[in-house]
Amino acid sequence: MTELLMGARLAVTGGREGWTRTLLTAFGVGVGVALLLLAAAVPAALSARQARGDARDDLRLGEPIPAAANTLLVAPVETEFHGRPVRGRLLRAEGPAAPVPPGIPALPTADQVYVSPALRDLLGSPDAALFAPGWAAPGSPA
Repeated sequence: MTELLMGARLAVTGGREGWTRTLLTAFGVGVGVALLLLAAAVPAALSARQARGDARDDLRLGEPIPAAANTLLVAPVETEFHGRPVRGRLLRAEGPAAPVPPGIPALPTADQVYVSPALRDLLGSPDAALFAPGWAAPGSPA
C-alpha cells in the first residue's frame, strides 16, 4: 500500500508535468482496454452474423432430397419495384408433415399468400397496379 501511495504522491506533486504524465497514462490504458474489448468482441459478432445468414438461407444447394411426407418445395421469386428489390418464396408442401417456415402460422393454400407489412402497404397503394404484374408466379399469367 505504501508503494501505491508513493506513486500517487509522485504523480500529483510533480506539478504540471506530473499531471500530464498521469493523464496520458490513463488515456493510454483506456485506449488499450477498449481495443482489447473490441478485439475480443469481433469474432463473436462475426460468428453471430454468419449464423443469422445461414438461418435465412432456405435454398440450400446440394444433393436432391426425395419427396416425402415431411418435405417442402421452395422457389425464389424476385423482382424490383421503383429501384428497390422485392423478394419472396413460393412454397408447396410435398406431404402432410411439411415444415412451416418461421414467421407464418401455417403453410399457404393454393389461393392464399402471406406478405410482409411493407408489401401489404404497397399492395394497398395506388402503385399496386404497376407492381402486381412483376410479382406473378413463374408460369402463371400476369
